[in-house]
Amino acid sequence: MATGRLPIVVVLGATGAGKSKLAVEIAKIFCGEIISADSMQIYKGLDIITNKVTEEEKMGCPHHLMSYLDVDTKYYNVVEFRDAALPVLSDIMSRKKLPIIVGGTNYYIESLLWDFLIDKRMTVNKAKEKVASSRHDHLKSDLTVWSSFVKSSAYCSSSPSPGLLQASSFDTISHGSDGLGDKSFASGTPCRISSVSASTPCAHGSQPHLNSTASLRTNPSDMDSNNDIIVSRCQREISKTADYTNTDLDIVLRLCPNTADNTNITTSRACPEALDSNASTGQLQNLPNIGFNNDLQQREHSRPDSPGDVPGSSDKGLDEMLNELLAKSSAELYAELERVDPEVAKLHHPNNKRKIVRALQVYLQTGQPMSSILREQHQGQDHLKSGPLRCPNPCILWIKCDSAVLDQRLDSRVDDMLERGLISELDTFYHKIQTMESQHASSSPDDNFDYTHGVLQMIGFKEFGSYLKLTPEQRASEEGRKEFEQGVSQLKLATRKYARKQLKWIQNRFCARPGSNVPPVYAVDSTDLKQWNQTVQEALDVVTAFMQGKTPEKEPVSITRKLNAVPARNVCNVCAGQIFIRLDEWQEHLKTKKHKHNLKSITKQRQKLCDTLEARAAQLASTQQTAVPESQADKTEGE
Repeated sequence: MATGRLPIVVVLGATGAGKSKLAVEIAKIFCGEIISADSMQIYKGLDIITNKVTEEEKMGCPHHLMSYLDVDTKYYNVVEFRDAALPVLSDIMSRKKLPIIVGGTNYYIESLLWDFLIDKRMTVNKAKEKVASSRHDHLKSDLTVWSSFVKSSAYCSSSPSPGLLQASSFDTISHGSDGLGDKSFASGTPCRISSVSASTPCAHGSQPHLNSTASLRTNPSDMDSNNDIIVSRCQREISKTADYTNTDLDIVLRLCPNTADNTNITTSRACPEALDSNASTGQLQNLPNIGFNNDLQQREHSRPDSPGDVPGSSDKGLDEMLNELLAKSSAELYAELERVDPEVAKLHHPNNKRKIVRALQVYLQTGQPMSSILREQHQGQDHLKSGPLRCPNPCILWIKCDSAVLDQRLDSRVDDMLERGLISELDTFYHKIQTMESQHASSSPDDNFDYTHGVLQMIGFKEFGSYLKLTPEQRASEEGRKEFEQGVSQLKLATRKYARKQLKWIQNRFCARPGSNVPPVYAVDSTDLKQWNQTVQEALDVVTAFMQGKTPEKEPVSITRKLNAVPARNVCNVCAGQIFIRLDEWQEHLKTKKHKHNLKSITKQRQKLCDTLEARAAQLASTQQTAVPESQADKTEGE
């Protein structure tokens, strides 16, 4: 089919609604290619439990970003998916093919439509800026010491033959194989600069030397101007030096006063035996010590000279950082996030450990709160969670289905998975994961798995966790059959809950998304599969209109964003401290039967307690009144 323009087509919908099937129908007609946006289908294997489309169901249409990660990949997030998917998307469009994004992980789809996530390059740059800024501050402080020193009268009197290099004659300093460099200079040992003769041997077999044919000013009348030159040079070096990777030592050496032409300069750290504090020329006992503090030393040793060297940017660094964060409790992490980035903290539930860890990770890498980086990245946008559209006018389709029909369809799909060999697939995966986990220190085959990372998050594995641990004999027993039935029931329930969550996400983040860059969403219905051809035709009509640059005749979905859908943290003490992070959720909770029942129960208990306390108070008062006459009678008898 001839096309006028190629939009990005997105197919949304709950699991079981028919997204993949509709995407294939569109790809067949418009010669499209499908990008899978499913956080579990990216892993190799597990085709049944993740419900991957079969080769037959693909009907010859190319599918991308499926089955490309090993199951032992523990950390993989939406940023990495975005970075993997965008080049694929660009390649499809460059070949004049229609890109069709489909999948159940809606925040993956968001990352491809809107530029709202933190840019990894910006994160790296911020990390480099963080270190460079710290080094700049300390170097500035050190050079200020030099400035003050050379202006002092003590400096003028400390050198019998005060000579300074001319300001115009500073040349580059070459370093031999003695190891001199910014790391040596910043290693913590105070560095004293001294002049030595050219014949002085160096312990490392070579000497750093100053390549200069500079003439020297030795006229005492020129001292004031020479001192001013030094101070001016300090200021210029500070202002012009953006990266101190190879210049920290150079600056100090170039600013070091000398009394002889073509003399060699060394440091006490590199060649301590070469120093002669009693040298007849250039005696500089009063030079100030210059050294970085401990904090900067630590930064220097982990200084990012390239993006790969940024702390946390490498796989090893990232894993170490995540492991350290994950070792802490959600409460500890949330308290820390409230301290460093309260604006982001109020957007997340205290138990949402994944998002809390991500926000803290960004802060630790860059030294800036995530909210600050997002605000800078999205300048001009009216909402941090929206961001600009990557491509204008995407064609977004939402395949809907009646909830009761969808529930039945999902239950039937679980039964079909079992018939296709779901338990055998889970068994194989369980033993593989068990082997990998047992290789770690302090792990044993009976340890509980961490279901919060990687492929272990998938629906189905944890639901059958207890059953998979049983031996064949135990599975054949009555208890084993109960575990199996319980696993099936839990899988069906979890799948239905996940479908509800997907629908809520589509409504709030696509149809009623905050911000101005919100494209229309067009709904088609798959409730009656007998009308499937009509459903497909409605979707094709919408796509055709987009490709022709026209507005579809079909009306888009209209969902008004709730005015009270704003961040607002509330804690329900009636319902065991349940936490709500949005005002509308809190207001809805107050109307639920559970809250009203708990409130009624607590009210009764409180009233019962009050009645008991009143009765006890009355009893005590009565006892006291009885005791008073008796004491008076005893007193009378005593008289």
